[in-house]
Amino acid sequence: MRKLAIVIVLGVLLLAIPASVFAQKVDWDGQVHKKDLAVFVGAGFSGYGFTIVPGVEYAFADFKIGDVFPLAIGGVLKGSLNFYSSYWTAYGIGALVSAHTGFKGLDIPEFLQKFDVYFSAGLAFSFFSYSGTLAGWDAQDTYFGFATSDGVAYYFNDKWAAYLEGNYWAYSGSATLGVRYTF
Repeated sequence: MRKLAIVIVLGVLLLAIPASVFAQKVDWDGQVHKKDLAVFVGAGFSGYGFTIVPGVEYAFADFKIGDVFPLAIGGVLKGSLNFYSSYWTAYGIGALVSAHTGFKGLDIPEFLQKFDVYFSAGLAFSFFSYSGTLAGWDAQDTYFGFATSDGVAYYFNDKWAAYLEGNYWAYSGSATLGVRYTF
């Protein structure tokens, strides 16, 4: 469901971009640039309980595809703290590669120019701590696997942003709402 919401937001933003942007030279730019270092923390709900997702991101590349479409590439180190109602918790860490694009400089309302759309993918490791699980549960202590994180951030200024993202973390997904600060 959260993936559908993100696709709808992306679709609305992309429909707001006039087709003429590709026919003329415009100063289209994103919110994330090379050498940006950002810290963030989000909170939300996973399939089974409450989750907190802290992290740090460093943008190591910033370029324009076809001299028009802005794209920033970065590395993300994320944590995952999950608190489940069935008396167990999960802690994890993940390393991901991210891609960002923005809408700054387009001939669209200023409100829409402050959005950043991103996707990241990588690997994650999680450790589970059980203290009273339900009978019949497959009691695995660790998970290692694929992780993704994608969402939309709204920048209030060059430093502060609020974001909504969907995460998949090697064993389950979550939706988080958070804040981001760029140094």
